[in-house]
Amino acid sequence: MGINRDNELKAMIIEADKRSFEGRLNRLAFLYENLGEEYVPFPAIVLEYFEETKLCFYEGAFVASILMASGTFEELFRQIYRDASDMKKANAKGLANLVNHAVKDRLISLEETKELTKLRRLRNKFTHISVGFKSVDFKKKRTFLDFILLWGDPRRERLPIEALAKDAIRIFARLLPELCNRFWGTKHK
Repeated sequence: MGINRDNELKAMIIEADKRSFEGRLNRLAFLYENLGEEYVPFPAIVLEYFEETKLCFYEGAFVASILMASGTFEELFRQIYRDASDMKKANAKGLANLVNHAVKDRLISLEETKELTKLRRLRNKFTHISVGFKSVDFKKKRTFLDFILLWGDPRRERLPIEALAKDAIRIFARLLPELCNRFWGTKHK
């Protein structure tokens, strides 16, 4: 790239930073209000997911933050079962199965189960676009038109994705420190 092209790119980044500053500031404040600054012990892989979830939300990648919040809990339960040398459960497919194992093993309360189910259903809105259509039509319902029928036309109205991401972060903030402290807090003292 030439110097002029580099200068153009720098100017674009500076302008984008200016336009997005208030949003990032507000999202960072939201994260601090909900997550605080001090963390309980996390297993390394869960910590990576945790940090990535925060970064996605801060940058305004709302769908990604919902997906990452859910993925964090999947990885958390996998790690709990890895630590217990229960590889069959650690390799269970999906958050729903992992939560079911955790309930049966009395690792989480019914209230925590409800919160995790709420998060999973929130995630499913973005991972299973055909949710809400008759199963007979499932294979046919993968078009933009179907998305509009399910959610509304994103070109005409903003979807409440930021509000949904905040809901996911609130669940994330309430449960993750509690569960990590429950399973790893005493090991690291």
